[in-house]
Amino acid sequence: MIPDGKSYRLNFSELIIDTSEFEKLLGYPEGEMPGHVKDTLNNILTDAHKYLDIRGGYVVREILEMDPKKGTIRLKESTFNPGRTICINLKGSEKVIIFLCTAGGGITKWANETMEKDPLKFYMIDMLGSLAVDSAMDIIESRLEQDILRIGHKITNRYSPGYCGWKLVEQKDLFAVFPKGYCNIELTPSSLMIPIKSISGIIGT
Repeated sequence: MIPDGKSYRLNFSELIIDTSEFEKLLGYPEGEMPGHVKDTLNNILTDAHKYLDIRGGYVVREILEMDPKKGTIRLKESTFNPGRTICINLKGSEKVIIFLCTAGGGITKWANETMEKDPLKFYMIDMLGSLAVDSAMDIIESRLEQDILRIGHKITNRYSPGYCGWKLVEQKDLFAVFPKGYCNIELTPSSLMIPIKSISGIIGT
């Protein structure tokens, strides 16, 4: 039986951070990051655990109706409108797994403290926040997949508002299925998540 939901708190040491991503995003050819930039990155990675508060989790809801032509998914609580592309990719799913994950607000505060005096460090810390939350969600998704494989089911890729034409405003419907303040994540009236380094979305099964 698929669990109704789970929550996680992860350590930075559990994440897989590909340092080559920093080279790409900073515009350096592979293996050609200057020494002083590499030193800055290593210092950031050493200190990151002090600023990250990595949390995430999911709840599972039965799909009452999915209409790929309209691009809608109807649950008991509400109807999502992720669009045709996502609905087609969730085809055959009987349940939808709704997830939230965050790197916490500390890393954004840390980045902002360096913005004026060290723009490069600011950019690298900000980059790390994005990579950290993606890596954390990869871990949660992998654990979820293992739980579901044990009962003979599979999962789809994950999809988030803001992608594939899914309007960002629909995050309010995703948040509606969670207790207020779940994983210390809040949603602004304009449907932006606080902390900024957070993601939400759905997975089919």
